[in-house]
Amino acid sequence: FSLMCQILKSGETGTKPASFPLSQGDHDGSKIRFTPVTFSMCVPLGRIFLSAVYDFAKMAFPDFAALEDEHKGLCISKCVQMVSMLDGSYRAEHHFPNDLDTHFTSYTTIANGETFETFLDDCSYVANKEEAIEAMKSSLTRTKSMCRELFHRLKPDSVEFTSLLGLGFWNNGVSFVNEELSAAVQRNRAQILKEMHQVYKSRRKIDYASRLGELLSLLDNMEENATLTIQDVQVYRLYNVYNE
Repeated sequence: FSLMCQILKSGETGTKPASFPLSQGDHDGSKIRFTPVTFSMCVPLGRIFLSAVYDFAKMAFPDFAALEDEHKGLCISKCVQMVSMLDGSYRAEHHFPNDLDTHFTSYTTIANGETFETFLDDCSYVANKEEAIEAMKSSLTRTKSMCRELFHRLKPDSVEFTSLLGLGFWNNGVSFVNEELSAAVQRNRAQILKEMHQVYKSRRKIDYASRLGELLSLLDNMEENATLTIQDVQVYRLYNVYNE
């Protein structure tokens, strides 16, 4: 995961203009400057994220590394929304614990109801800007309700988050691609859950079953929201957004 974050940070830094201050004050860039996402950023940031998830998976999961290239691509396409939501929720909880309306859209960009007012300013061909913005705000509100608020209440620690990231990567959508991926999903999810049980037992957490159930419910919510987010894109296309 640290590798994935480094790729995202370096890749997104490279997309900034030369005049752009990269940090909040530290010359080493350790305090990243978060900026509102705009339409023109989405494609390059999305490509960087796909590349980072690919490299993360290749190092973290031997089963993924052993897949044929075509199946690797299918796997990434089915998990990228889940990984993005988990990563964004975890980092939002860290950087904006008291602002549940602000969401990460990438490693260095954020969005909320206010920033969406200018999101389409650099999109010259949107059909109905006002309606498109309202549709996007509605999606953000749903994400807050289904994901961000529950994540905030549960506050997964670093070990729990890493486990959720693995389970989110090997999600149900991946298992539907073919028998090979279905077997990989079952194998990896079983191993991750086994390790979670061992961690809770080592912590002498007697009532961990209820905690684990809540975390899995969070994961279910995110999986449902990921599906709805993909459907949202079809709505945006009615306004001539994301049609390229």
